[in-house]
Amino acid sequence: MKLIRYGFLLLLIGLVSFAHAQDFEGRINYSIKVSGSNAQQLAAMMPKSYDLQMKEGKVRMKSDAAMMNDVLMLNDERVSYLMLPSQKKAFRIKMQDQNDQQENVSVEKTDETRSIAGYNCKKYVVSVKDPQSGVTQKQTIWATPALQLSKMQGSTGGMNIFYKDIDGTPLAITMETPMFSMEMTATNVSKESVPDAVFTVPSEYKVEDFDPAMLQGMGR
Repeated sequence: MKLIRYGFLLLLIGLVSFAHAQDFEGRINYSIKVSGSNAQQLAAMMPKSYDLQMKEGKVRMKSDAAMMNDVLMLNDERVSYLMLPSQKKAFRIKMQDQNDQQENVSVEKTDETRSIAGYNCKKYVVSVKDPQSGVTQKQTIWATPALQLSKMQGSTGGMNIFYKDIDGTPLAITMETPMFSMEMTATNVSKESVPDAVFTVPSEYKVEDFDPAMLQGMGR
C-alpha cells in the first residue's frame, strides 16, 4: 500500500506542467475522491484534499493526510523535493528533459467545456503509453486558460507525464488505473501573494537524492 500511496504522490508532481502567459500567483484547494474495487481501503490511506501554492514556476503541495508528505517543485532549478516533516528529511528528484517522454504521450483537446470553481475549463484527454509494458493509461483533464503557470521544463521520472499541449491550469483531473480511479477537483481558487519562504526546504532538513527503493521504508 505504501507503493500506491507514494506512487500517487509522485504522479501528482507531473500534473503541474503548464504553459506560457502571465503567471498565476496564489492558492488552489483540491478535493480528492477515490473509487474502485478497493476504494474504501484506498481512500483511508490517501488524502481527501490537497492545497497548492504557486508562484513564478514554483509549486508547493500539501495534503490533509498525516501519512502523506509535502512536495516542492522548483522549475528554475529543475528539481522537486519530497519532504518528510516528521523525519526532517527531503528527497531530491531531478527533472528529466520533457522530450525524453513526449513520444509516449498524446493530448487530445475537445470542444467540451465545464465551469469549475468559477472558471471556464476546456476538456483534454491524455493518453500515456508505458514503454515497458505497452499499457496505455488515460486521464481526463479540465484546464482553464485564465490561470497560467510558467511552463515546466522537465518531468521527475517515469511515473510522471508532460502536458505541454494543455493551455492553462488543470482544475479537475480524473486518473484511471487498474487498481483504482482518482478524481481531483478544485474547490477554491484564490489569487494572493505567496511568501518566497513557502518554496524553500527548511535548513534543518537533511537532503538526499531520491531512490525508488526508498518507498518501502517511507512513512513508517
